[in-house]
Amino acid sequence: DCHLWMQISHPGRQCSRIVTAHPMAPSPVQLNMLAYFGKPRAMTSEDIHKAIAGYARVAAVARDTGFSGVRTIFDITPVSVISN
Repeated sequence: DCHLWMQISHPGRQCSRIVTAHPMAPSPVQLNMLAYFGKPRAMTSEDIHKAIAGYARVAAVARDTGFSGVRTIFDITPVSVISN
């Protein structure tokens, strides 16, 4: 058997200035690395709920397109959210 997992993530404060100068993150603490990253704004409860809904939507797409499972980038171990 061959398994194919999709990895999904939210870049938070690690989003490059090329993508956005004002990323969203759990807190407004800026990543201080060579000025490549903008100062984030803290996510609101609504932002967090939207991010969670986004993960669920992407996981459903992964399931519907035949992936074996999904993994979030900050998990220590992959956890399948797709049941066969």
